[in-house]
Amino acid sequence: MMKRMMMFALTLLVLFAVSSVFGASKKIYTNKDLEKYTGKKGIETSVKYTGRKVTLDFNEANLTGVLTVLSDIARQDGYTLTVDKRIQGKITLKMTKVSWDEVLDFLVENHNLVKTVKGKSIMISPPK
Repeated sequence: MMKRMMMFALTLLVLFAVSSVFGASKKIYTNKDLEKYTGKKGIETSVKYTGRKVTLDFNEANLTGVLTVLSDIARQDGYTLTVDKRIQGKITLKMTKVSWDEVLDFLVENHNLVKTVKGKSIMISPPK
């Protein structure tokens, strides 16, 4: 367990270091953007997010890299998250104490991705 946590921390550190090289972002997604998406303030949502809470801070990171980090977190909750290598793009993301599955849905929606769920297996792919 400790080894897995150290690998996760190292992955985050490497992704953050690599993403910092690419400069400033056009849009930084924060918890406020997530609240607009999920309707936490006002409109009720029928989706119940049960994933473990995470804090993410990425600056111009590759979208596939961020999804890979979410995949590592999802695995800890018993899910298999597969990310299609054809997904492209950069993202700046700063969210605090948010369920990983909520962040995943937010990213899928905002980057026009396709999410296919079969049991505890989730596939993220580009639009057809």
